[in-house]
Amino acid sequence: METIYYFLNSYAGMFITQSVLHSAVAAVMADCSIAAWGITDPVRRQSMRIGVILIPIVAFPIYQIINPERGGLHFRLDVLLDSGGWLLMKLWGHVPVIAFIGLVLGLTVILFLFQELLPVVGHTAGSLMRKGGKGDDGDDESAEIPERYDQAVLMALGEMPGEKPEVVIIDDEDLVVFSSTGRVPAVYVSTGLLDSLDREQLKGAIAHEIAHIRRTRRPVLTFLFVFRVMMFFNPVALFEFRRAVQEEEEICDEEAVRTTGNPAALTSALERFLEGDGHAQTDEGAVARIEDYSQDMLIRTRIKRLAALDAGGPDSSGRMSLLLFVAGTVIVNYFVV
Repeated sequence: METIYYFLNSYAGMFITQSVLHSAVAAVMADCSIAAWGITDPVRRQSMRIGVILIPIVAFPIYQIINPERGGLHFRLDVLLDSGGWLLMKLWGHVPVIAFIGLVLGLTVILFLFQELLPVVGHTAGSLMRKGGKGDDGDDESAEIPERYDQAVLMALGEMPGEKPEVVIIDDEDLVVFSSTGRVPAVYVSTGLLDSLDREQLKGAIAHEIAHIRRTRRPVLTFLFVFRVMMFFNPVALFEFRRAVQEEEEICDEEAVRTTGNPAALTSALERFLEGDGHAQTDEGAVARIEDYSQDMLIRTRIKRLAALDAGGPDSSGRMSLLLFVAGTVIVNYFVV
């Protein structure tokens, strides 16, 4: 216990403990702000999710610079929450609370490695392999795809304004559409998707991926992921980063609607994904089923959001709410040690 006590009072121990607590406080305040102001704009909501991750990283060292004695006994006597007191308590008289917290942090690290870091590495490697798999004459595997699929893509792209990325058709009966970025960004669509969607639906799906490509020129999530890596031990940061990614999907939905002017088409395309996922018929593990369920819930949330856009629903996105959220979080967290 003495070793744990000294660690909790070291700079690293205080940073780990307080960053988790500060993230939790920021997450609660973000949700309360969103509910209180009725914020429906995904850009504003995403900004608050980003704040939940960034504020604890930069606030702690700033707090320590302002008041080097902030972790001392005299300061802790008047704070809102003193972690040093309850972390050394024992559950059921035997198990230290710090041991339980350590287990949670350890599981968070494992989830980060296998559900965030490794998939990003794998996706990046896959994109490089797809780009490197083209033949010497510049043709790729889509050269053997029937011409009708090329025509469907050309018709969907024809009426879209602005610069258009390369669209690669892959021979797959599943509903697949995704984008890759880099020096030569591209949108990948499967033959199964082209068979299932009409022109307007396909236009909406491709416009959504084009929005992802355009937003990589303002790499908010890439920037955020770097800081997410710094907080690899923080379960709150893990959860909020996923919510920020979900907000990104809704942002791209809105950009796609602005491009096509047809929210109903994108809505019906998303409904096709729900109809054709086939999760219930597959023999998957528990983790895969949870991921499938989460993905379906995200799609349903996007459909509900698009329905509100189609109906011209109200939207609250004032900057004052964001400023008050940041100010309130910074002030409250100063007294959480």
